[in-house]
Amino acid sequence: MRLRPRLALSHGLIVVWMVLVFPVALYAINRLANRADALMSADLNAIEAVDRIRQELDTRLAALMRSALTPPDPSAARDVTPQFPLHARIEEARPLFSEPGERAAFAEFERRYLHFENAVAIWQAGQMAQPPARELPAAVDDLHSSLLRLRDAKNAALWDAAKWTREYARNMLFLLFALGLLALLVGLLGTLRVMRGILEPVERLSGMVRRMSEGDFDIAYRGGSVDEFNRLERHFEAMAQALKRFRETNLDRLLMEQRRTDAVLDSIGDGLVIFSEVGRIERINAVAERQLGLRGQAIGLACEDVGDPGIGERVREVLAHGEPSGATDAEFEFDCDGDSRLLAYSLHRFVESESGRPGVVMVLRDVTAQREFDKMRSEFVMRASHELRTPITSIRMGLGLLGEKLAFPPGSRDAELYDTIQQELTRMVALLTDLLDLSRLRAGAHTMERVPTDIAGVLLDARTRFQLAAEQAKIVLDTQIEDDLPRLSLSRTAFDRVLDNLIGNALRHTPAGGGIKLSAHRADKCVAIEVEDTGPGIPYAQQALIFQPFVQVGNKRGGAGLGLAICKEIVQQHGGGIRVSSMPKQGTTFTIVLPA
Repeated sequence: MRLRPRLALSHGLIVVWMVLVFPVALYAINRLANRADALMSADLNAIEAVDRIRQELDTRLAALMRSALTPPDPSAARDVTPQFPLHARIEEARPLFSEPGERAAFAEFERRYLHFENAVAIWQAGQMAQPPARELPAAVDDLHSSLLRLRDAKNAALWDAAKWTREYARNMLFLLFALGLLALLVGLLGTLRVMRGILEPVERLSGMVRRMSEGDFDIAYRGGSVDEFNRLERHFEAMAQALKRFRETNLDRLLMEQRRTDAVLDSIGDGLVIFSEVGRIERINAVAERQLGLRGQAIGLACEDVGDPGIGERVREVLAHGEPSGATDAEFEFDCDGDSRLLAYSLHRFVESESGRPGVVMVLRDVTAQREFDKMRSEFVMRASHELRTPITSIRMGLGLLGEKLAFPPGSRDAELYDTIQQELTRMVALLTDLLDLSRLRAGAHTMERVPTDIAGVLLDARTRFQLAAEQAKIVLDTQIEDDLPRLSLSRTAFDRVLDNLIGNALRHTPAGGGIKLSAHRADKCVAIEVEDTGPGIPYAQQALIFQPFVQVGNKRGGAGLGLAICKEIVQQHGGGIRVSSMPKQGTTFTIVLPA
């Protein structure tokens, strides 16, 4: 059955029942009122009739007493005809006493009334000669007693009518209460039946939805008594079957993609570790397991338990702020099975597009061989630079003496060739000096005497050194320094070299009318120093290589491309990091982060 007819039927039964009970109640009330009115009216009329008879009787007796006390008039004719309507009152009262007992009492009253009339007649016949007969008082007493019995009979009948009315009203009230209770029970049973017919399929549907949400699509239609829910259950069954087919169809594809992803991760030459939003390992490839010596027990480990203890702190910083407070790349030495390896790692924060959950990807690379090669190369470059520096200096001095002795005429070709040789020798000496400094920095042979330094003074001095050059190039050189910055432990000479290199590059690449801003501010437990320009920017492909030696960016080249490499080594020697942020045609910002 459909839900709407079921509801209409259940409520219709209640309405029909109440419609049937209401006329019965009206009939009972009307019958009670009419019967009570009829009974009481008849009894009250009979009582009034008895009172009128008694009143007429009293009037008759009073008249007889007056006539007995008044002397007779011999000249007046004697009239023995009754002058009172007592007979009419008796005739009016007779129909009001219809019950058998009442008729007998009324007949007794009429008999005594005749006896009274006879006594009156005898007395009136001998009124002039003798006093009233003795029979008259006895007849009057009997007549009064009979009237009292009639009145008592009607009072009893009136009391019986009232008693019947109460009993009838009580019975009808009980009947109406029973009918109402029965209607309530019928309505309650109908409502419970309807509720059961609705709640059972709703619970079945809820169970279907719960099972489907848990991945159980083996749902079968059982059927019920409500057509609408039956159709809905069939739809759910069809949907579950479709989802089951879809899952079976895509399960192999998902497994294949999972295996493909695992194969890709395992084929990467670098180690890869994925940390969850709480800092625990979610994925790790075989290379990272081998590099960290975890061997299949890495999933679920906290970031503090992976390799160097500093990794955990940096992972937490990346999760909280998007980047570590120090350098973006770091290295640590790890002893795995007695073999000491040097591992470099980088951390990158990501956010899942659907769930919005953050995470961190750590890329590990074994740089042991590379660092050994870099060390050998640095030693070779340092030794070669040192060995080449002496003969080139000698050549430069000899060339100077030669120029003084020959005294080439100004503007001659020989003078131009001599100046070119001098410039190239000067450039070669500067290149050898940079190579020697870079090699010493990488080898750790360059000692820096660090002292507490006011970073605001460092930036202001750098601005003063380049102010004239900026004005000549029509570039605005500005500073923005946060108040109350902590004093940093710096090698003033080395750090001035870093700032000079960054500001010089910015002046070389910023067009006229542009601007360069030097700024310093707090960043967690560090101090961030920025050199920002409004130049053409650095292409994305070159930003990852910009701190490598001999890498030059843009068309305006000056030097051998060692300046930023030397800057990076000096900043790392101070325990900090340097990074670049740039977009084409939107300028470049170099950020130095130093521990406070």
